[in-house]
Amino acid sequence: MLFLPKPYNDVLCDQTHPEHLTKELLKADSKASLRFEKYRLGEKALYIPAGIFWMYIPLYMISELKESRYFITSDNGVAPFSMEAPAIRIRFKVETDEVFLGLEKERKAAALLEALKKRTGLTPV
Repeated sequence: MLFLPKPYNDVLCDQTHPEHLTKELLKADSKASLRFEKYRLGEKALYIPAGIFWMYIPLYMISELKESRYFITSDNGVAPFSMEAPAIRIRFKVETDEVFLGLEKERKAAALLEALKKRTGLTPV
């Protein structure tokens, strides 16, 4: 990663939490993270692309995982199409906001969900 990841939002990055991620921890964790399509999963955080930057969600702040689906559509005049793709919804401990991780391949979505289950200790709803 070119730049140090930024927090997804300020509420999720509690400076007083015992597992708070310092810059050194973030740098080491992001370098050792596993890649699942456009997302990365480290031992301490989930990394989401945001333009040329990356945002992170500390794993200790995730309260719920949910397997989901979404539609990819194209209004191309020559050959319009619509296809269903896998997704994962993530809820947080501190607020009702959720993150929607859209993936393209079933295999990658299943692998990411399994890795999230292992690292957070949660079971998908």
